[in-house]
Amino acid sequence: MVPVRRRVGSPAELPTPAWLKFGYGIDFDQSGRYRDLSIDFLAIVAHLEALERAARRHGLTIQRVIFAPEFHRFLAATSEGQALLRRLPFSSGDVWVRHDEHYHVEFRLVAA
Repeated sequence: MVPVRRRVGSPAELPTPAWLKFGYGIDFDQSGRYRDLSIDFLAIVAHLEALERAARRHGLTIQRVIFAPEFHRFLAATSEGQALLRRLPFSSGDVWVRHDEHYHVEFRLVAA
């Protein structure tokens, strides 16, 4: 699930009750907001950078990141995010379910 912050800036938990399909029923708007929550894009960049470093240590690479393409611009709002978008293969097309409240990271074993 995506990390979120409240409007006042404090970290928050994404609501995951059953009636919200355990979080999958949340739809963020085009600005990455849902009620008083907004996606913490900086935390996503930091998470993906940490995953990339850990993958390298274990002989893996990141094969693909699936995350709502309309939010890539928010990841690119920092120099770290811009570099990340150039380095990692983000999906750009439609997938069968919108990936706004969560993202996937697929790994590949580096040939020895």
